Amino acid sequence: MGNVRSLNDKKIDELTTLLNDQREYWESSALCFTETWLHGEPDSAVELTGFLMVRADRDRTLSRKKSADRPPRAFLTINGDFNHAKLPKTLTGFTQYVKCSTRENKILDMMYANVKEAYSSSALLPWAPLTTT
Repeated sequence: MGNVRSLNDKKIDELTTLLNDQREYWESSALCFTETWLHGEPDSAVELTGFLMVRADRDRTLSRKKSADRPPRAFLTINGDFNHAKLPKTLTGFTQYVKCSTRENKILDMMYANVKEAYSSSALLPWAPLTTT
């Protein structure tokens, strides 16, 4: 996650280089940016290969109001190991995206987001157990 203070062409080029050259970036499942200062730019101007873009740009008309009106919409995710929690009633307006087993035949690890169609999950082979030598 980063506060980029304007996601301009130069920063997109830098980010593309980081995604190609640095493991911490290319192994990321999600990249989240705040203060992109995007106002009507097309998705194609800021797309990153291999990532699905979900935008919630600030509505300038809402951000300038001083009243108790609804604040600008933000993209929110809640993820974790919820093996004993029943969250659908608590997280109204959120979608649970993990549809495949995450531990044996159960879905314990979940990802909720307040934007529909923001993510998709797919089953992967389990990691090998750690061994000590």
